[in-house]
Amino acid sequence: MAEETTISTNTEVTEVPAPTESPTPAEVQKPDSHMIPKSRFDEVNQAKKDLEAKLQAYEDAQQKAKEAEMSEFEILKAKFEALNKTVEEKDKALETIQKQRINDVRDSGLLQQLNTAHDPRKVLTLLKAEKPDVVESLVSEDGVFDVEKAQKLVSDYVSENAYLFASTAKGSPSNSGGRSPNPTKNAAEKLTRSISSIINQS
Repeated sequence: MAEETTISTNTEVTEVPAPTESPTPAEVQKPDSHMIPKSRFDEVNQAKKDLEAKLQAYEDAQQKAKEAEMSEFEILKAKFEALNKTVEEKDKALETIQKQRINDVRDSGLLQQLNTAHDPRKVLTLLKAEKPDVVESLVSEDGVFDVEKAQKLVSDYVSENAYLFASTAKGSPSNSGGRSPNPTKNAAEKLTRSISSIINQS
């Protein structure tokens, strides 16, 4: 008897995955939906500028309205303050002129008293540097020069600084031949201090 051959029908089937679809060119070139178009940006920017211009115009209008509503009292007050400022400036100018006039009166009076000095103006400068308070007190606020006080001041100064003045004594050897007498050591030191004081003030 021939052998019977049995064919098995239980074969195992392997599933093959479906192919992945490639993106179409249209999908690849699709723009990002979150990006703002330039035209929209320009539109927003222009709107912002228009709003700022309107706000500035409104503020200007408010300021003009405020000025227009200013009361007569406030206008007069502003004018008074401006006038008062002008008066103060003129007062300061007059005060400066008055001080200068007093200085001129003082210097002129002292120069007359210093007429025996070899160089009256230089001696005046030294005198003002060494005795500023006394010199300043020679003229009152009314501009009156105290001659007697000036004479005493100059007399004392001549005694302390004889070398700065021409000798009026007859036969004085210290002024022989028109030469200025030599200062003593103390006088020379005093003169040096006075010159230093003048330099520091300038």
